[in-house]
Amino acid sequence: MLDQTITENPYSFSTPAGNGRLFVEPAPLLTWLTEHLADPDGVILLYGQPRIGKSSLLLHLLDHPLNPHLLPLYFDLTALNTDSLAVFLYDLVQTAVN
Repeated sequence: MLDQTITENPYSFSTPAGNGRLFVEPAPLLTWLTEHLADPDGVILLYGQPRIGKSSLLLHLLDHPLNPHLLPLYFDLTALNTDSLAVFLYDLVQTAVN
């Protein structure tokens, strides 16, 4: 039998890290992003498997911008509830404006 106390798991499987929650800043990735976004035509599409930190990284960039001239845009596609491209684009622009 284990004599250790089991504490709460710091990792969330339902929400991204952020707002003071556990987040380990990936310095090499932030350096790469800074270099590639210095290009005036630079656009980054962040995609990957679930639960690897995509949303956490974007939320971190909202609070700690890499460059004052860049606008990180966090848009939750899981909350998307439309079949219309026009409504999607409208919601995307509203997110950027707000």
